[in-house]
Formats: sequence, structure tokens, C-alpha cells
Amino acid sequence: MTLGRLMALSAGVVAMAAGTIAPAAAEAWMKDGVTGCEVWSPDPVTPDEGASWTGACIDGKASGQGVLVWWDAGGQQGRYTGSMAAGKLEGEGRLLVRDAESGNFHEYIGRFAEGRPSGGGFLRKADGTRFVGEMLDGVGHAKGILARPDGAIVRGEFKGEQAIGSFTVEYSTEDGEHYVGEGENGKRHGWGTLRSAEGDFYAGRFAEGDPDGPGLYTGEAGDRYFGEFSAGRPNGFGTAIDADGNVIQGRFVNGEPDGEVLVTLPDGTQTVTQWSAGESQ
Repeated sequence: MTLGRLMALSAGVVAMAAGTIAPAAAEAWMKDGVTGCEVWSPDPVTPDEGASWTGACIDGKASGQGVLVWWDAGGQQGRYTGSMAAGKLEGEGRLLVRDAESGNFHEYIGRFAEGRPSGGGFLRKADGTRFVGEMLDGVGHAKGILARPDGAIVRGEFKGEQAIGSFTVEYSTEDGEHYVGEGENGKRHGWGTLRSAEGDFYAGRFAEGDPDGPGLYTGEAGDRYFGEFSAGRPNGFGTAIDADGNVIQGRFVNGEPDGEVLVTLPDGTQTVTQWSAGESQ
């Protein structure tokens, strides 16, 4: 009885993927070898699988409070402690399911309906990923807070292989990038802050993963820019200040001053000059 499909929840750093639950090919019933009491499986049962139910049996189906254990040729597959109704997990309970790759166990504590996680619950995967929130359709569609072993934290709704709709997230990548802010459909989207491993910092709006809209940039060397961004670069009207204190105010195109701009030197001297492709004309 491969209930492991119910426990497939994971996330990527930016994609914030929530693992899918493949539709069961066909559900099945299996019997306690001693009592003959039946329990439901979301998948076909193989000849090497068996189950044991300790609890009441009503109309031939496991019911009420008890303990369900099932196994295959590799040993114990899982253990459920909690409430059953008509042979299915129903109500409050604790479910442990063996991970096929590592041999460790996933754990789910919460509510069940019709044999599947449904409603509020806590999920801890074998790899250390944790989720707390509401299971909307098993664990393949859920809404809440996801915490990965690498420190990434995502708040939102998960379905299929990514966070869907709007979410908030905090994560660090292996190369030292750190992001805190909003996202949408698996990308940085909305307001947030982004710091690189080198110390560059951006705070403002993002669209499709890149700075886009009003924002503030501070470089590791001390240069600054605040104004409009598009496609990840200064585009539109803004103010740039270099590390020496020189100020350029005007329109920027792909990160460079363009057109008529106001230049203010550190001593206060101001000039209006024409620029093109980052060069004074």
C-alpha cells in the first residue's frame, strides 16, 4: 500500500515547487491477515504487501481508534495511529510513510478525510522539509508555510510543481544571494529586497524575477541609484550617485544616462549636459 504518494511535498529555491501527487491508477482493499478486517489503499496492492489493524472492525472494515501497520518485501512501509471510518483514514491521526529512496520516514500529523490528508496539519519530509497549514487536496494542493532544510521559507499556496498565485518567501542561494519578499507563480514578483554575495543590495519592485518599477540600488563600492527599473536595470527617470559623490539626475536607458541630465559635483557645482549611451556629449 504505497501511501508515499500522499507525502510528496517539496520546494525549489525560486520555483518553490510543491511536489505533485500522481493520480492513483486504481484504489484497492487489503485485509488484515489475522482478523480479515479490510483497510483501503490508494494504489493497487502487490502480492508482497500486508497489513495489520489493531482496533474495531465494523461491517468488515477498520473503524474507530487504533493502529494500522503495513509492509512489503522491504519491511515496514508505514504506520498510522488515529481514527478510521469504513476502512479509511478519517479524523485526527499520525501517519509515518517510508521514503523509497532514503529509507527514512515522512511524517504527517493532522486531519484526514476519505483516506487522505485534508484540513489542518503538519508535514515533515524525510529530507527535513517541513510544512504546516491546510491540505486542500491531499498534500499535492496545500496552503500554508513551507520551510526547507536550506533555510528557505515560503508562505503561500502550492499545487503541482510550484507555488501558485502570490506568496512571500525568504531564501539564500548557494552562491550567497539572499531574497526576502513577494513572489508569484514561482518567481520574485512584487515588493522585496535582494542582496548578492558581493554586497550589492536592491530594495523595490520585482516583475518576473527581475527589478522592475521603483527601487533603490546600493553597490558594494558605494555607488547608488534610486528611481525606475525595468528588466533588471535602471530604465526611466532616476538619480545615480557614484562612490565619489557625483550625482546624475535624469533619464536612464539600460543602466546608462541618456538625453539631457543634471550633473551635480561634490562641491555643489551643477551643469546640464547631453548624454548618450553613458557618455557626455
